Amino acid sequence: MEHSDFLIHEISRIIKRPKSAAWHIENLRYEKDWVLAIALDGEVIYHINGRKYTAEKNDVVLFPPNIIKSGLTNPENPWSFVSIIFRMETNPAARAYFDRPVLIWKNGGLSLRRQFLDAAKAWTGKNPLYQTRCRILTTEILYQLLLSDMPYQKVPHIQKLEKARNFIQENFRREISVEDLAETADMSVSYFRRLFHEAYGCSPMQYITKLRIENAKDLLLSGEVNVTEAASLSGFEDIYYFSTLFKKKTGVAPTQMLRKT
Repeated sequence: MEHSDFLIHEISRIIKRPKSAAWHIENLRYEKDWVLAIALDGEVIYHINGRKYTAEKNDVVLFPPNIIKSGLTNPENPWSFVSIIFRMETNPAARAYFDRPVLIWKNGGLSLRRQFLDAAKAWTGKNPLYQTRCRILTTEILYQLLLSDMPYQKVPHIQKLEKARNFIQENFRREISVEDLAETADMSVSYFRRLFHEAYGCSPMQYITKLRIENAKDLLLSGEVNVTEAASLSGFEDIYYFSTLFKKKTGVAPTQMLRKT
């Protein structure tokens, strides 16, 4: 399954607006720009395609290009906000995810407020490399928002599972048992197996194998090692087992991958 991916090409502008009971927009549309905004305080009501959407303090909203929107603040509770207007390229999986008139992350800005404010400050200051700084901050904001929506984030004890998965990523080249991982996650082996598969779509051992094969693939494509070295550096002691498994998982023999460099 293809994972969502995106690349921010250009920041058009970043606006930090203080509270104003008169704030409103009418049938605003950007042909190519995305709009990402955080409600620093107050409340705003948007109208899109006959539907009403409300954002309050610490909510984050994202509008794709070509969306016609009208909006006004609640005059009794005016909103203040930071908005980032930018251009972005997405892969098919991300396009499918973003294919909505508006995305709203309720309280999504609780952990991202600082990044929005830093982006606004960098844009205002126009110091050297400010565009790069703003692209980095906007990328980090979107990364965190998309990550929070990943289905595996809703699996019970996900933080413990992530601790085990991080352990695998740091140690996949050496022997790791399911018992080691269950202990890392502070779970029974059977419960750990079940939750790991539910979260990541494979068993712990399958995940380890996947990382080893991908690592070997990168090493072979680098042109810096031979097949034996790629196997050893990826945690495989048996070169024949490695070659058979590599071809099964990638569709080509390690030697063929080596010849692609």
